[in-house]
Amino acid sequence: MAGILSTQSLYRLSLYHLGSPDAAYLAALFSLLPSSPAALLFAPYTEPYFALFTYQGMTECARRRYIPAALYFALATAFRSNGVLNAGFILWDLVARDIIMDMRWPPLSRVLQASILSSLVFAPFIAHQYNAYLIFCGDGPLHDSRPPWCSDTIPSIYGHVQVKYWNNGFLRYWTLGQAPNIALAVPVLTVVLSFCAFHLWNGVLLPYLKLDQPSTEQEPEGRSIFLRTSLVPHTIHAVILGMVLLLASNTQIALRATSAMPTTYWAGAWLLLERPRAGRAWVRWSMIWGMLSIALWTAFLPPA
Repeated sequence: MAGILSTQSLYRLSLYHLGSPDAAYLAALFSLLPSSPAALLFAPYTEPYFALFTYQGMTECARRRYIPAALYFALATAFRSNGVLNAGFILWDLVARDIIMDMRWPPLSRVLQASILSSLVFAPFIAHQYNAYLIFCGDGPLHDSRPPWCSDTIPSIYGHVQVKYWNNGFLRYWTLGQAPNIALAVPVLTVVLSFCAFHLWNGVLLPYLKLDQPSTEQEPEGRSIFLRTSLVPHTIHAVILGMVLLLASNTQIALRATSAMPTTYWAGAWLLLERPRAGRAWVRWSMIWGMLSIALWTAFLPPA
């Protein structure tokens, strides 16, 4: 059920940002062929719930209903730790957009509001870390065998596990033996980051530098729907997460993490509508990988 609801939520979010029923429909269709195993959409697993609450929070953010947005993002964080990055959408709307886009400082009241709401998004993650600290570092039965991370300045079982068991860190995963796993993630990361580069360069940087000013005769509808300024926080979010996944994580996890980003499916719609040849290739890859990923997942092979 969560998988179906997340697809519907993605359609509404896409319709709001792209303003095109056709593009929103394409994005929703692409979400049925995600980079993660499609079976997870209908399995009792974290991913469909994370996607649902993330899309709902993004939609509420777009409507400037920040308290419901923070609550949805907090629910998403309760399912997956990378949900903390969703706080960036609230910070963008209330603080960063004024500074970056309008070159002015926002009112202090909005900075305070953004801080409180962002703390709410972080709350499930912090609660999980605190609970682990009490179990492993407190005065309980494990007190005599306290792990080293308990003495860190900011003790975090999450950071400890990521480094010790997943070997995460800048370029630590980039070894010859991991080349096949990295290669698995290259297609989806290439498509997502290419879309982000297209949007940020043509929709933000060129107009900001006044190097791409449209003529007075140009029709407003001639501008690509994928250059709308409302997409800026989404592309920034995708770039940050994409670069972390590429350079400082088990890179094949990108196949799972990007499946809950609307940018992934907007990138697919962008290719199909504006670069049809590349779009058709992406559709073929999505279908082939969709079948392979289910088989790999059942055998607990990457990207499981």
